Amino acid sequence: MDGITRQYMYGSTPWMVGKILLQQRSKNKDVFPLLWDVSVAGHIGAGENIKISAVREIEEEIGLSIQPVALQKIGIYKSEHKHSDTLIDCEYHHTFIAELKIPLHALQKQESEVESFKLISIDQFKNEITEVLKNNYVPHETAYYNTICTEIMKRLHQ
Repeated sequence: MDGITRQYMYGSTPWMVGKILLQQRSKNKDVFPLLWDVSVAGHIGAGENIKISAVREIEEEIGLSIQPVALQKIGIYKSEHKHSDTLIDCEYHHTFIAELKIPLHALQKQESEVESFKLISIDQFKNEITEVLKNNYVPHETAYYNTICTEIMKRLHQ
């Protein structure tokens, strides 16, 4: 099984409070092209510290430098997905959340990974992953997404 880091960035400043940053995967990706997904995700390098991997991926994919202490781990989730007979992903997702403290226009997307960004309210996100728009997102269990939303809301109300 591969190790993956998944980072969800959420707004905590007045103009973004209660919103979650999503990325649309590049049209050139082998799996799930053009679907919306977590703010940032990537493979953990051999022998690499998990938080350092997460920080590296954030900087690579959205051009944001953060300190490892800014990441709040919310769990490890097992994921298996069969894309084809020759491509099966079996991964452990080390999942973090962190505050996004800069405006959307200040982010710099990695063209090979990211097609676009959007900030949407957590309520809208929860509706989209359970309704008709669900097919616009990388498939994950609804319970997984609900856990992410719950953890973000907890942080916002502390």
